[in-house]
Amino acid sequence: KSDFDAMLSDLGLTEFYPQKLTLNSVLKITRASIFRKNPTSLNELPMHFLYNVMRANGKSRNTEYSLSQGTTPIYRSYANDEEEFSLGSVLDPEVYSVTILDLITAVFLCSDSLLQQTLMVKMSLCQFALPLLLPDVSQGSITFLLWAMRAVVHKWRPHSKEESKGYIEQAIVTTAMPMISFVRIGECGVSKSSIINSIVCKEPHNFFVHRDMECGKFPRRISNGLVEVCFHLPCGESTIDVFPEIFAVANLHGDMRNSLAQFQFLKSNSAAVFVVVDNIGKRDCDFLTSSFDPNSNVFLVINPDVKHQSQTEGSVRRILTELKLKNQNVHIWGNQNQTVFLKNMNGSIDGVLRYSKASKNLENMSQTDPKLCIMTDEVCSDCQASVTVADWIVSEIEMKDKESVKATLLAAQGVFWQEWSRKDKEMNRLRHRGDVDINEYIAQLSEHKIQIRNEQAKVELPDVVDSFISACLELSVDKKVLFLQRMKMKLDALSSNIIVPLEEKFKELCFDPNHDKEALKQTNAKIANSPVGLEHFMRELEQIYEASKASRSNPQFLRLPSVMAQLLINGFPMELLDGDTGCIPIDWVMDVLAEVRTQLGGDPRVFVVSVLGVQSSGKSTLLNVMFGLQFAVGSGRCTRGAFVQLLHVDDNLQRELGFDFLLVIDTEGLKAPQLANLDDSCERDNELATVVIALSDVAIVNLATENAEEMKDVLQVVVHSFLRMREAGKKPHCLFVHQNFNSVSAMAKTLNDQKYLLDQLDKMTKAAAKMEHKDKYYNKFTDVIAHDMNKDNWFIPGLWFGCSAMSPVSYGYTEQVFQLKAHIFE
Repeated sequence: KSDFDAMLSDLGLTEFYPQKLTLNSVLKITRASIFRKNPTSLNELPMHFLYNVMRANGKSRNTEYSLSQGTTPIYRSYANDEEEFSLGSVLDPEVYSVTILDLITAVFLCSDSLLQQTLMVKMSLCQFALPLLLPDVSQGSITFLLWAMRAVVHKWRPHSKEESKGYIEQAIVTTAMPMISFVRIGECGVSKSSIINSIVCKEPHNFFVHRDMECGKFPRRISNGLVEVCFHLPCGESTIDVFPEIFAVANLHGDMRNSLAQFQFLKSNSAAVFVVVDNIGKRDCDFLTSSFDPNSNVFLVINPDVKHQSQTEGSVRRILTELKLKNQNVHIWGNQNQTVFLKNMNGSIDGVLRYSKASKNLENMSQTDPKLCIMTDEVCSDCQASVTVADWIVSEIEMKDKESVKATLLAAQGVFWQEWSRKDKEMNRLRHRGDVDINEYIAQLSEHKIQIRNEQAKVELPDVVDSFISACLELSVDKKVLFLQRMKMKLDALSSNIIVPLEEKFKELCFDPNHDKEALKQTNAKIANSPVGLEHFMRELEQIYEASKASRSNPQFLRLPSVMAQLLINGFPMELLDGDTGCIPIDWVMDVLAEVRTQLGGDPRVFVVSVLGVQSSGKSTLLNVMFGLQFAVGSGRCTRGAFVQLLHVDDNLQRELGFDFLLVIDTEGLKAPQLANLDDSCERDNELATVVIALSDVAIVNLATENAEEMKDVLQVVVHSFLRMREAGKKPHCLFVHQNFNSVSAMAKTLNDQKYLLDQLDKMTKAAAKMEHKDKYYNKFTDVIAHDMNKDNWFIPGLWFGCSAMSPVSYGYTEQVFQLKAHIFE
């Protein structure tokens, strides 16, 4: 076997090479994904890494493993305590493991494009460096991971926006920025990656893997030539930021002389290149002087030993002369303390950035010189077919008026669906019947609904909607998922470009003491209504189906539930409740679920987990970290309505758990500010909570403990819903999650908070029972549902570890969420 084949075999990845490991297989509920299990062999490391990185665990890059559960990791080895101590008595580790860079390289080579993209997003949450140029030593190829990085979106505040408190939120591949590259020659006594980590951010964090990390000293076997990249993201605070603007830092692993294509790529795309080297002999000197043009922005970081100091000095003088460099282009490690060294390095980088005109985005960089033989991951036929259609649809949307695009292009979900929803709700509520006979009134409403559907079915489809439906119907499953993912990314980027300026305008109006209230109201409405996301196209698809079915027309659209069922089974989320109308497209949902049963060949057992809470309290993030999902988060992406996602349960675990699939429900926030002025906002909250809790086996109530009044409002809605479920004979389990719980005196505060919560729940129960005329039966919350205040209350720390734009997800947060997940399945 070649070293590459042996590596894949050791890691148990042979069957997945190339690109056969799917996102669905990683999201599957397995014993290892829900219960703590340390790897006991090399072939367990890949899935251990994947499960941990999918939940944004900052410790997922540790490749140590134990011979059996509960034992000490085998790389630790000590001498016999009975022997006399000597410096050699503490043994060096003599074990066989892998460096995390080899593991990441192997995992990416074996992952399909959708899994690669998801891994990039999760790794960026951990603030891990991301693979940019991926070497495949078995094929001798290098791949530029452009598609894989497209879903990575960052938010930052350049110092030019420090006063206005504005920010930028953008996909990193389309962001123009300078790039600083680091390469090395030979083996170096100083860690290049460690130097970069210290430069990029004041907060200590290992963006790049280095030798002094756990398992960092294992030799690389397949990852030499890997180029990783991370991004300096300013937060707009000069006391926190190292540099005022965004830029990329690229790191070539291995000796640059053995990865000349990668080196040439970095040289042609970088504002500056830092070469780390210990000693510079004649051969190294010749290589450097021939590799760079005179006046290039090249810097030397040297760490010479005493034996070769004279030779290195002579070589450096020659390099400075021939490349026309200054003494400031040389940094000497060990000649000064580390703080001064890093300050000088920062000064060099700051000087480069201040005068650099070499800003490029990753899209532009991907257009590489053919001589380098670096291919882009978007050249595959599946990607091209999906990209072409998606890009055309979004380009058509960009040319339309942003405020009227929904009305002109997505008419089926406009006035027709809104009016149909009102009639449907009235059929159930009968609030405006007056003196009309009830049967006659219902018949009138039913007739109106049919007329609306008939009119809706006659609407001529715009080309963009026709193309969207054709792609959904005709593309294969793999191409379809890529197409929808491309649409989502492009539409999210478009929405962000619209929303961020509107939010800045809204902020300015709020701070203006003489602001125009009508302008404030209109701006807020634009923020709520301007975004056009993939969910709107999927909603259009569902409305076209419902209209076609009701009017018995357009038979070609009757295949759409089968398409959605196929997507749902493959891990694609489906809208359950329309957030704009507050209505469930019941025919669509029922027909899709019927198709799911047909395609699965039976009636699977499903366990439902949902989350409720106020807007922007971290509900979607909680589910994303808990199950490795990607429910929408970020500016303008507050969940509207309710969405469901289906996760497979491993065959070996189905009998133990008692179900075949996990259905996760993400919901819009209760007490949403943009809905507060609506007459039925309270009723809407009650209906949403009732529907979601009715569907759930476990309902997670997300509470922001720092706002007592807000918490009371949410509890009131939740208690009403549970009371109704009790009356209907359904008893879902309820878990309360208290977010941002960072108190040092945690135990005492926890007990106080639990007592306060129980008091509030009892008060709400009495009030709700009185309103429902059930106060004889329900006097306290535990009369409604079984609830253990110790086991069913969870106190979770804040999401981020730090306060800069480069802060990773807190390990304390991910650990508590993991324990909560395990509790749900116990």
